[in-house]
Formats: sequence, structure tokens, C-alpha cells
Amino acid sequence: MKAAAYTLTAQDSDILLAVVANLANASKATTVAVKPVKEPSTTATLTSGAKPGDSISGPITIATFLLNKAGRADLLGSTDEETAAIADSAATFASQTAAALKADRLAALSQLNDFLVSRVFAVGTTLSLADLVLFGTLYNVAFMYTERLQIPNVVRYYDLIQNVLRELAPATNIRIVEFDLEVPFVPKPPAAVAEKKADKKADGKAPAAEAVPTSADDGKKADKKKGNAAPAPATTPAPASAPAPATTADKKKGDKKAEAKPAAPAAAPSAASASAADAALPDPSKLDIRVGTIVSVSRHPDADTLYVEEVDLGEDKVRTVVSGLVKYMTADQLENRKVLLLCNLKPAKMRGIESQAMVLAATSADGTTVELLDPPAGSANGDVAYFDGYKGVPEKQLNSKKKVWESIQPQLQTDKKRQALYVVPDAAKKQCLLRTDRGVCTVKTVTGASIK
Repeated sequence: MKAAAYTLTAQDSDILLAVVANLANASKATTVAVKPVKEPSTTATLTSGAKPGDSISGPITIATFLLNKAGRADLLGSTDEETAAIADSAATFASQTAAALKADRLAALSQLNDFLVSRVFAVGTTLSLADLVLFGTLYNVAFMYTERLQIPNVVRYYDLIQNVLRELAPATNIRIVEFDLEVPFVPKPPAAVAEKKADKKADGKAPAAEAVPTSADDGKKADKKKGNAAPAPATTPAPASAPAPATTADKKKGDKKAEAKPAAPAAAPSAASASAADAALPDPSKLDIRVGTIVSVSRHPDADTLYVEEVDLGEDKVRTVVSGLVKYMTADQLENRKVLLLCNLKPAKMRGIESQAMVLAATSADGTTVELLDPPAGSANGDVAYFDGYKGVPEKQLNSKKKVWESIQPQLQTDKKRQALYVVPDAAKKQCLLRTDRGVCTVKTVTGASIK
């Protein structure tokens, strides 16, 4: 039997129809010739080769039709109830979720994160059309490295589906986003560490007056230490509720307690414990933050929310930086602007283009305003920025396994004077300004903003 032939006209960025077309071509029942177009207003249509005038339109309608033709009705549901749930979810993801992501990306991702908290797949326990649609909706959404812990369920879900589809439809050539799924180490607050050590020290060295002999012999030893005569052996039998006779280990513990000196007050931790607490704090001097100038800006060819910038850092050649700033500023606002960049993150590919640094920006508490950090007046490309009290030699490249950036970033913010700073995560909460030798780094308007 001759396979049915179809021509699919769709946007070249429509990953849903690309996956479905490859699934159809993998079957013996259909062949689909894909005609990609770049115009975002183009409506997807599927035209029959046998009947040229016979066509259907709409991504979900086309996907449902082709999955049925390709013998993949399992992706559409095994019962009437499941089929209806998949169809409803697919329609919601294609319209409401897509619109929400365009209006407020972070809020929409947060809502989606709650939806996925107890789900492996969007509907039921297996892959379905709803997952294909949701993946297609998220495909061109930027996932910021520093946001992955805020939306862990979205990241986990996306990582699963992209790898499932890579195996299911390898001809689609899906761009794989490399996620670091390890949770960063967050050290305990120094005050808690010092308090715990002080409590442990107090427990281990109780005052001699509180020591309780475990036998008459132990009592004699304790009294000899004090210079007292040993009392006569007790003749009164122990009550029924008395503890069992002490073991040799218990006797040794009793001896140590009897000989112990009174402990120092818990409120005065030793210099050693304070030093250990300081060592547990993040070290901002490891960050390589420098001034640079954005010399060119272009839109990412495969992601609507990303810019690709060329940045002059005073090095032999410019660095390529990929930033999710399309929603917040125009290319003209970026070009020829001096910025501050974190230069020693491990280079990472974002939608196929390697980003070799990260532009630092401040995001308002409600997520609606993003402003780039401004170096002080007179700054030159390559000027080094550092935090007060943390001027040192940065690491050549941050070790991603040690989560250095992840432990420091939550403490980066702007103050009421719009100055960029690092708040030491200890009881004192000391504020350390970000500066170069020419002055303090600032932002234009946002205060109390998170820097990332």
C-alpha cells in the first residue's frame, strides 16, 4: 500500500510540528514534506498530495491528524477521559501558557513550576501530545542559569522531555539545553555553627560538682580528688526504678566527668571556632568581575528572548556573551555601553552559541525592571571590580562543582543609594560595596534589587 503524502507548511521554529513530522516519516503509513517559513504570522497548514485542495490548519489539529496516521495514537490517550484531558491541556499550553510567558516570563514559569511539582508528564504517567505542545511552548524561552533553583520542576521536566524526544525523533535535531541539576552547597550561618560548637563543648565538660558516681568505688575516686574522706559503702538497696549497674565504659565516662573543670560560658566561642565560621563564608574575591564595552548586539538566531553581544574587555579579542535581555532593553540601548561582567564562569552554550561571560544586571523585587550595573565614570575596558574587604586574586575559572557563584549571588543586591553591594551572610550583615579603583558601581533607579 502506497504511503499517504502530505506537505507541511509551518514556521521553522515550530518544534512541535517538526517532531510530529519526523514521527510520521518514521512510520510506513505517511510521508511528510516540510516547507519551513520564517514569517511568525504564518498559519501551519497540512496539504494532501492526493487531493491538493484538501488541507487542515492549526498546529494541534495537524499534530493530532499526523499522529493518528503514523500509528502513534498512544500519544493522544488510551481512554476517552484521558484523550479529552490531553486535548484540553495541549490547547491551554499552546494559548494561555504561551501568552503568559510573553507577558511575564518569571511569573509564568513559577506558576508552571507549581503545576509540575508532583508530575513527571503533563497528563497521566506517559508521554503525550500535551508534553509535545508544552515542550514546543518552552523551546524558545530562555532559562537563566541563576534561576534554575527557583523553578526546579520546570528544569527537571524540560530536561526529561528534551532527552525523550531526542531518542524518539532523532531526525528533528533538537537543540539540547545543558542543565546543571546539582543543588549548590549552602553553608550554615556562622552564628549557628559557633553556637553548636559551644553547646557541644559545654556538654563534654560538665562541672565536677554535677558529676554522678556510678559506683561506690567511683565515689571514692571523686572524693579523693577533692581531698575528702571516702564515705562508708551505702547499705540501702537501690529502688526498683534504679538504673542497671554501670558498665566499664560508663565508669570511665564518670571518671572523666568527675575530673572535668567547669566549662567556659557558651556565649564566648573560642578564636578557633570563630575562625572556622569565617572559613565557611563565601569568598567574593574569587569572582573575576571586570569592566567591558558592548561593541555589537544581535538577536539570537534560535531564541526570541536572547541577545548575542560582542564585548571588549581589553583582551586580545572580544568575548561573545549571550544575555536574556530582549524583553527589558533594545539593542540600541546596549550597543557601545560600558557594563560589568563576571568573566570566570565556565563557558556555556545557550541555544547553540557559547557564552564566555555574564553581563551583571539588577532585577527589581517584582521582576518587572532589569537594569545593567554601571561602572564608575572614567572606567576603562579591563578595569577590575571588587567588593570592599575582598580585594584579592580571583580564580581563573570557577569550579562549577563547588558552587562558588551560587553561594555568593543570593547576597548581591542594590541599596537605597542604588549602589551595588555584597551582604556578608553572618550575624553582623556587613555591606561591602562593589567598586573599581575609580569609584563605586551603581544602577540607575532600582533599589533593593537582586544582582545576577
